[in-house]
Amino acid sequence: MKELANGGITVFLTTQYLDEAEQLADRIAILHEDTIIASGTLMELKKRFPPAQKEYVEKQQTLEEIFLAIIGKKEEH
Repeated sequence: MKELANGGITVFLTTQYLDEAEQLADRIAILHEDTIIASGTLMELKKRFPPAQKEYVEKQQTLEEIFLAIIGKKEEH
């Protein structure tokens, strides 16, 4: 499909796999209940919505980190 599109041929693809659409499409139309509710390039669509939120994820210590903390040594990288 990418090769056809790069050769100037219009390819109309329908998919429910959004990652596939991100990789293959120059323009995207989002349909909901038989109606196009948004369309544009991936970047245009991303600009229409709030930026991704960063979330704090607590990292559990490894057993090595626990051991080093107990014996009072810093982990060396």
